[in-house]
Amino acid sequence: MEAPTSKHQLAAGEIYRQIANFIIENDGKCQVYIAPTDVQIKKDNRTMVEPDVFIVCDEDKQRNKCIYGAPDFILEVLSKPTTRKDMTIKMSLYKKAGVKEYWLLDPEKRRLQIYRFDQGETPIICGLDKPQPIGIYDGRLEIDFTYVNRLLDKIKES
Repeated sequence: MEAPTSKHQLAAGEIYRQIANFIIENDGKCQVYIAPTDVQIKKDNRTMVEPDVFIVCDEDKQRNKCIYGAPDFILEVLSKPTTRKDMTIKMSLYKKAGVKEYWLLDPEKRRLQIYRFDQGETPIICGLDKPQPIGIYDGRLEIDFTYVNRLLDKIKES
């Protein structure tokens, strides 16, 4: 598989930075991770995933080799080779495993889909023109997508 694009990496890195800053500034008990970090989503050796950015609040799931169980929040940055998998197979797997929130960021279409699995199947679909709150923090943590959008504007198409 080829390396992720610059847009993919800038978006994931910026989102990770914003979450990490919030956790540090608020003495949070959760931990944010960025790919490549393995997650044994079903707590077995056969079902390994590697989300782009994710938050784990249960310390017992945090192991040196991998995360053992479902993260609380997952964000995937969509790319052409993985979009179908992220939107179908991974979404179903994450929901069944107990992930509370699943976000899909499409850097090409500048669109975000937010799934809060405890609130039903219908996603919130929005642009990258304003901050969006992460539900597991009761809306106190917002990702400023206006800044993500500006970063994406700086990348030239080849």
